[in-house]
Amino acid sequence: MTPSFEAYTLSELREAEMTIDRAAYPERVVEIQRLIEERESELARGGFVQSGERRKPGRRLVTIRRLTGKTVLAISFVGYASGVMFLILLMGLAGAFGFDFVEWNGQIVYGWEAIKTTAKILPFAVALAGLSAALLTYIGLRVFAFFSPFEIEVVELDADHES
Repeated sequence: MTPSFEAYTLSELREAEMTIDRAAYPERVVEIQRLIEERESELARGGFVQSGERRKPGRRLVTIRRLTGKTVLAISFVGYASGVMFLILLMGLAGAFGFDFVEWNGQIVYGWEAIKTTAKILPFAVALAGLSAALLTYIGLRVFAFFSPFEIEVVELDADHES
């Protein structure tokens, strides 16, 4: 039985090309190399490659050259900012109960003042942490994309769901 190489991702095709017994399956080697060339040329044109492989209904694996800066920054900022916001609110709550977590102008603040102080600090800390982490993530992904395409799993919208 011949494997269906059409369903392989680009990285799976590359792995298959390296590990296949070339003497026993020369026709498979030719097919694998053809599929790799097709997918790499599509990536070079700035497109994306659908592997054809279905994970779960409504999900598929896609190989892309890179993500847009807006997408990376938005995802990273929301992720990091929400984590920092939760942590700062937790510290304010702990300060309200007498723990030494909140400091303002060199003095430890307790009780209701700890909660008010964290409310003052929150927007600046969230913006600083979120933007710096998002920027570093963006730079890291750009460097990674220079060397290798990405494979991401795409979850498609349902027919009933509107964007």
